[in-house]
Amino acid sequence: MTGLDLDRCFVPDTKPLTEPIRILDVGDDGAFSTRDLLTIEDVNGCFSEAQGWKSRFISICQRNSWQPLQATRSMLESVADSYQLRDSFWELVSCFYARNSDLEEAFTVPLARFVGSGCVDIAYSLRYPEYKATDNEWALRQSALYHRLDLSSRQSLFILFSPRPEARAHMHTVVEKHLRLIPNDDFGLHQVFFSTYIPNWRRYIAAQERRFLPVSKTTFATFIDEPLRVSYDSLSEIASLQIRFLTTATTLSAAQQLLSDLSSLLREEPLDSKAEAEQLDNHARRCVAYARAAAHLGRQAQTTAQLLTATLSLHDQVIAKEQNGNMLKLNKSAVFVTTLTLVYAPASFVASFFGMNFFAMDQTNNRIVATSMIWIYIVSILAFTAATVAFYYWLIQHDDVLFWRLAPKVRYAPDWKSLARRLTAKTSPPQGMELQPGMSV
Repeated sequence: MTGLDLDRCFVPDTKPLTEPIRILDVGDDGAFSTRDLLTIEDVNGCFSEAQGWKSRFISICQRNSWQPLQATRSMLESVADSYQLRDSFWELVSCFYARNSDLEEAFTVPLARFVGSGCVDIAYSLRYPEYKATDNEWALRQSALYHRLDLSSRQSLFILFSPRPEARAHMHTVVEKHLRLIPNDDFGLHQVFFSTYIPNWRRYIAAQERRFLPVSKTTFATFIDEPLRVSYDSLSEIASLQIRFLTTATTLSAAQQLLSDLSSLLREEPLDSKAEAEQLDNHARRCVAYARAAAHLGRQAQTTAQLLTATLSLHDQVIAKEQNGNMLKLNKSAVFVTTLTLVYAPASFVASFFGMNFFAMDQTNNRIVATSMIWIYIVSILAFTAATVAFYYWLIQHDDVLFWRLAPKVRYAPDWKSLARRLTAKTSPPQGMELQPGMSV
């Protein structure tokens, strides 16, 4: 076993398995037999029996893609020891572990090949999209395959790692159907493996494009002198799609490299399986086409994001310009009011003060005395001042009540050109080519 961290890849020995390790054997006479292994005793008993099979297909799955493999460490060690599997087996195991986020979303194990005098070992993993009908969305899954071919007896051992029980069941059905048609096909199961998963990429890319086109068309039909029909939420959605397109292109590039390497191996001695190699080359060319489409959409999303960013920025500048104009009007009004106050305030104060009979002549004592009016004046001033200050603070907290007309607005004059743009933006985007949905796994 290698030094990989495998602690999160297994079910603890103290817990029972909810999904068995399933084995499908094809005998020399073409007979099929299936058995499920739930304990280490079942595994040891199965592998200690005489190997009277031509092809053996072992499938191990997770409960879901964020859970460990439905197998204990001792069970997988028994599998590895029984067939003396290479370290690449444990590298595949290390890809299926308990997690709580989309870790290693774009990572795949490259082709590991070992050609010896007596056998050939092949190991690799593959990522692919899966449609979830219950949630009406797509998710990226991962499966892995280990294949050992005995060159003398032509016995083939296949070990499949699946992300869900449903995926394992579907793959098990497809493999059994293929083996019934071609029992002695040494490398046909690789073709079945890729034929099941690779075509899903086209449907996945088309689904993401259907999400992207409405946002893109709306962005290109939006102008800064009109009310915006896009927002910063649209920018976040485009960024999310950019990441999806980038992940798609990266994953397809890895799949294309895997198919090319596997095709080269099948063309070499001692395998010399050119027919199977040609089929793998066809899948590799499909991966190139899908990756090219994803890269194109990624560049489109990048251009749309740049345009949307510039549109939002310029629209904010238009609002700021409108607000500056309103502030200039307010400043002019404030200057005018201040000028009037400076001119009339002294005269008004003198006229008011001496016109309210605050003082009177005491004829008896022959002197000037203050009347009660001055106290009424002081009390009234204090009351009105307090009321004015309170009203000012209320306006500060509720400025939208009286000053809503001062809010910046983008004004535009409707014309035929604007109407044409609006009708173009409201036209429903063309639907992509509808593909016949294959069996999702």
